[in-house]
Amino acid sequence: MIGVGFLRLHSKVKETVASPIFSHPGGPGYSFVEGFKNQKGRIEDYFLDIAEFTNFADVVLVDQRGYSKYGDVLKATYHRQENPLPLAKKIAQDKPFAIETTEAFAKTEIDLSGYTAIECAYDVNELRQALGYENICLYAWSFGSQWSFTLMRLFPETITLAALSGIEPINNEFDMPSDVMTAIHRIWKYIAEDERFTPHLPEGGMTELAQLVLQKVEQNPIVVHENMTIGPTDIP
Repeated sequence: MIGVGFLRLHSKVKETVASPIFSHPGGPGYSFVEGFKNQKGRIEDYFLDIAEFTNFADVVLVDQRGYSKYGDVLKATYHRQENPLPLAKKIAQDKPFAIETTEAFAKTEIDLSGYTAIECAYDVNELRQALGYENICLYAWSFGSQWSFTLMRLFPETITLAALSGIEPINNEFDMPSDVMTAIHRIWKYIAEDERFTPHLPEGGMTELAQLVLQKVEQNPIVVHENMTIGPTDIP
């Protein structure tokens, strides 16, 4: 059995017609249940908008399988050899790490096939039933949106509405470089047409500025802290 934590915030309104709002964290690898309040018991700023929803509806925060204090937290140690790590070396290092980690878990009682967006969706649906809700709303971002899409695909009749951002699709979860560059060029075009930016740009506009930034981080990577350095492959 895989345990999953949840936190229900009751509506401040005794009688409400609004469907309860289920909020799912991104990641994967984050817990709203644990992150909701700080050590002093105060609601974190990150969750103030979610807390406001209790003015008209119940709110339920649900943990992810594999990242819940009330179930299990799956961990694997990743050792980065260089910082920043060149892309070719990163691929060469990540692939065996994924294989070795999967093989290591296979030798334990943990079955990784149970840690999927589909199983997370079933968790939410079973929790919905256990709490006595006929329909629910979804509020999520990043992986939480993928989780929500899976819920809508499997249990469409139970979802009233969904507010999602930082969208992650169910399938084909990758960005084509050509599509990304098209979007970036579209943004640069808006900047070029806005005279407010003119005093701050070199003669070659955003294209030249981007090249200057890439050259800068190639020569001198930016150290954010001891475990994070920004290099050229970190800039889209």
